[in-house]
Amino acid sequence: YDALSYAWESDKGTTIIQVDGHHLQVTRNLAHALRRLRRPGVARTLWVDAICINQSDNEEKSRQVGMMKNIYESASFVLIWLGPEPD
Repeated sequence: YDALSYAWESDKGTTIIQVDGHHLQVTRNLAHALRRLRRPGVARTLWVDAICINQSDNEEKSRQVGMMKNIYESASFVLIWLGPEPD
């Protein structure tokens, strides 16, 4: 898997994306990153905190945050997303 590190930028609003048939609300910056990192026709496994961690479960978030060092170290690649290029 590849792990994605990105700026949450929650002040810029959210949008709905579809992941494995489920609708999720994510920041616009994450939606931009996912569209940009998509590989049409090629399967890709991404670990993204906002998607892989249940954000409404504080206990799970606490456990997962404690594991993030290992998650990033174990990833094949760590991708960094700062945001879309300005026009």
